[in-house]
Amino acid sequence: MREYNKRYREKHRDKLNARQREWRKNNKEKMPSYSDRWENEDYSVYLLPSCNYVGYTNCIERRMLDHKSRYKRDVSNYRILYKTDSKEDALELEELLHDLGYEGRNNNYIK
Repeated sequence: MREYNKRYREKHRDKLNARQREWRKNNKEKMPSYSDRWENEDYSVYLLPSCNYVGYTNCIERRMLDHKSRYKRDVSNYRILYKTDSKEDALELEELLHDLGYEGRNNNYIK
């Protein structure tokens, strides 16, 4: 059955893509924009205790999904250490925690 579905999709790719584009065009109000769904004005400095990892983000949900799916890290017990509306403050705290020995990497440090 799986092979059949794969062949069907390959054979009818243009038709399926056109149908998907048409649905999106007719249902724009049902689809939240990327920025509405993920972006946030607040910055969070977070800790993944199982990895001894500290990072910062402006969207904690998206970042935890990224850690879990991309890097296979355990995010079940993450903690938010600090929230601010200033990116500079979040970066400064993250850099301080990295200097204290926590793992993590960020090339956006402000010098």
